[in-house]
Amino acid sequence: MAVSFSPREKSAGAPRMLFQTRIIAPNFIATQYDVSPDGRFLINSVPPNHSSPLTLFTGWTALVRAR
Repeated sequence: MAVSFSPREKSAGAPRMLFQTRIIAPNFIATQYDVSPDGRFLINSVPPNHSSPLTLFTGWTALVRAR
């Protein structure tokens, strides 16, 4: 969440969503997110049942040599 802030008027605007998160439910065993030590990155954990596609290229060096 983010809000605009006016230092002169000392007032904040309405909250707005910055990005979609993967926080699925309160979890008191492990943290689902963290901020990097320098404060530049917000790190989100991926749920254990999350799967990502994997593309594996084999034999590509032979195709490059053929050209």
